[in-house]
Amino acid sequence: MVLCSYSFKHILLNLCLLTSFCLIQSCDYESQADSALFSETKARLQAITYIDDRTIAVSDTAYYRGEWGEGRVILVDVKSKERLGVWHTPIANPQALIASTDSLAVLASGHLVLGQAPQGSWSSLSMLNLNEQKQFELSHELKLQNAPQGVYLVDFARLTTHESQLSFDESWLLSSGIDAVLWKVGFAESADDTVIDMTQDADSDPRAKLNNEGQTKQLNLKAQRYAPSDTLSLASVVQWKEHSLLIDFNQDRLYFVNATGLIEACSPELGRFEDVMEGAQNPYLVDDRLWVVFGLSGRLIHIDLKQLELQLDNPNCEINPMVYSPPLGQIPNDLKVIDDQVYVLHSAESALWTYSVERGERTSQRALPLQSNPWHMALSPSGKQLAISEWLSGSVSLLDIDQESESTRLDSDLFSPPSPAQCYLPLGLNELNDSIQPSSIDQDGIEFRWPEAAWKEFLVPKESDVPSQDLQGVAQLALVVSNNEPLKLEVKTNPNSDWIPLGPLNKRFTIQLNVNDLSNQSLNEDDSNVNHSSWRYDQNYSAEQLGFRVFPQQGLIDDDLKQKIRSKLNDEPCLLFEPKYQALTLDLSVLLKESISRNSQVNSGNEETLSGKVPLYAVRLSIDSAESIQELVAISFRRWP
Repeated sequence: MVLCSYSFKHILLNLCLLTSFCLIQSCDYESQADSALFSETKARLQAITYIDDRTIAVSDTAYYRGEWGEGRVILVDVKSKERLGVWHTPIANPQALIASTDSLAVLASGHLVLGQAPQGSWSSLSMLNLNEQKQFELSHELKLQNAPQGVYLVDFARLTTHESQLSFDESWLLSSGIDAVLWKVGFAESADDTVIDMTQDADSDPRAKLNNEGQTKQLNLKAQRYAPSDTLSLASVVQWKEHSLLIDFNQDRLYFVNATGLIEACSPELGRFEDVMEGAQNPYLVDDRLWVVFGLSGRLIHIDLKQLELQLDNPNCEINPMVYSPPLGQIPNDLKVIDDQVYVLHSAESALWTYSVERGERTSQRALPLQSNPWHMALSPSGKQLAISEWLSGSVSLLDIDQESESTRLDSDLFSPPSPAQCYLPLGLNELNDSIQPSSIDQDGIEFRWPEAAWKEFLVPKESDVPSQDLQGVAQLALVVSNNEPLKLEVKTNPNSDWIPLGPLNKRFTIQLNVNDLSNQSLNEDDSNVNHSSWRYDQNYSAEQLGFRVFPQQGLIDDDLKQKIRSKLNDEPCLLFEPKYQALTLDLSVLLKESISRNSQVNSGNEETLSGKVPLYAVRLSIDSAESIQELVAISFRRWP
């Protein structure tokens, strides 16, 4: 059979899209001799990183047959070979991870609409903390929509590295897969921030009446264009001294952006041939030396950046790259420099090749499982082990750096998607059709009750609990609404229970920003220099403590989309959980635990809410404002057997 190989950092001239970025070669799944290779029971693993020496995090893009499924980040203990939990990404297509010992940053690209003018949708940067049970807890999140040509973030780098815990209280660099823009984002505590202890009753704390916003942060967002707006970009980003380095796949060019955001005159061509796209990607920096591989031509080079440091103001700056031999061939997917060796992960060959740093010659070749399409690799904190994600097989290989023995393979079942879920529409909404108008939510609220199958015969004993963030077990509620008015939710888990108010996680701080609101400015006196145009956005944002602020991926939902969703929902009750609709998806088990803990009471009717699996008898939706109305377009509940 012919094996199609993938690299998501490649947009070819035919713009053949696959998962994060694109296919290197166009693949017809149905024509494959071995269709089992493309089974949708396998995860589509991409980014991988170590949390500590025994714990890895892996992203699953869940891309099947031209459609994105629900993206996930999976936590696995490589010693015990057990899955610790799964976090469901709020935006589709998670493709980059940065980890510390107790936190994880996740970059999700979202959807890409190809055509004459490619457009992105929402992209997100999420910060997760790890609790003592090694479960993910979302602490901060930034969602971006609508850049000048659309947001489709593909890579990110951390500017501050001295702190062990990742957070928004530092600066981050984000690069785009559509527009040639470098994003720089930073957050700081606002001087007038007020933190409310939500365990107290509002009546006992007057601040809660006056300000239910909670924590306030200052967002500093800057978008700096480094190439003309008609340039289709795919750039990786790393930080070198005071400069941000952008390595652009489509132009095979290196850009230097200084600390003030100015684009240096020196932007050397890295490729060997003029007007030929070789696909510069996967930069790796060690001190003043930069390694780059070319995904299409298969070359591997490294550059001494000290040679360029004195030429940064020279548009004709010259580089003298060291070229490694023999060439790699097509689709080298990742590289690492460890001691005196360069490790290159080769997707087409399913192999790991090593080169001597100084001699530039290949020193060894280690075979990986055939047709696994290795995607990304991570070095353990001890420096003794490499973990390699495999996109096609949905598994992970573990290699000992110092031994040439066969690799250890983690079972693909550790990363497999959940079994099919059961989804339910509430009674009174399961007859929706095109002629029915969406339900209006006001201060009085509306109530819905679920079918008996959604709540009866569904009490789970504590010994069968699953991690609350693991999609294999949690119960979820999905809502699609027409605007971003804060929403209040209450649930009943059985006919005899009281209404339980749901609130976001106390630590959660989410910012949803339409970056069309960035103000334009120029860094140079010459305003006609499009390469130096930039945008800036500075504003205070407050965490919502008492209500969910909803903002669907497509922006405000128009009438055509409302009808499309509602006309399909009766036949496809799980429709709202598809990433393309980006419904507000709530993990009921976590929210119920938070609510019960906050109120310090658990009555006899609510014991089952402490389990990972939660029944749902009824839900009540309302808003605080007397002057506005929220439209509920659709609502659905799902759980796993």
